[in-house]
Amino acid sequence: MSVYRIEKNRLQIADDVRDRFVIAHNEFGSGIAYSSDTLIVFNDDEGTKSFPIRPDTFRWLGGEFFILCGFLHHNVFRLGRINPDEILGFTNVYVWDHSKVYYLNGPVDGANAAAFQDLGEFWARDDQKCFFQEREILGGDAASFRVIDDTFAVDKDRIYGFGGRVIAECSADPAPLGNGYYAIAGHVFFGSRKMPDADLQTFRVLPVIGPENKRRIWAAGGPKDEVESMAVSGFTAYDSHHKYKGAWHPPERK
Repeated sequence: MSVYRIEKNRLQIADDVRDRFVIAHNEFGSGIAYSSDTLIVFNDDEGTKSFPIRPDTFRWLGGEFFILCGFLHHNVFRLGRINPDEILGFTNVYVWDHSKVYYLNGPVDGANAAAFQDLGEFWARDDQKCFFQEREILGGDAASFRVIDDTFAVDKDRIYGFGGRVIAECSADPAPLGNGYYAIAGHVFFGSRKMPDADLQTFRVLPVIGPENKRRIWAAGGPKDEVESMAVSGFTAYDSHHKYKGAWHPPERK
């Protein structure tokens, strides 16, 4: 019997040897498992690979990062040579030693590894620069840089979002309104775009109504009020003067 198999796009260890293996990661079409002498790496795009290992040649770090024979790997991809004894820190998305910082798909160019910090939600900084994933945020102020959530970060001058793009001057933290809309200093934004016609005081985000709920509403005789009628018709928000289908569509007068 095979030690492992792929079933429904997941790595499955055989029952009779499962207690010998540590399942380090197994989701999203990829998986890592290891025992005292075998490393199994599965990636749906790259296939499955097995490696013989010894205690002195293998170390699992976190997420899908591991060290094998002196090289740092993320899943099936080899990122670079690294000394396990010189690692300063690691998370599920970054690994860094005294000289280099690695992201999931390669090195973070220009990062000062000795001062590197993973701030969470794919944002990071060192003593001079700010980063989103592996990319430097040009002009970011590292000393004041802080994370709001997985979409936004701010420093003393600017608000950043959507891959480190500058969204606005930093006059106030973004306030989520729902469904991709948010407010900054009295203005409504959608995605990375300001909506100059939107009136924040009367702005309301509509509930998302999927096909099943639409059928239920029509089976019950149709929308019960104007708000439900707009949501069923595909509108995403409204204010006292307009109806919106996201910021990418011109607003319609109510």
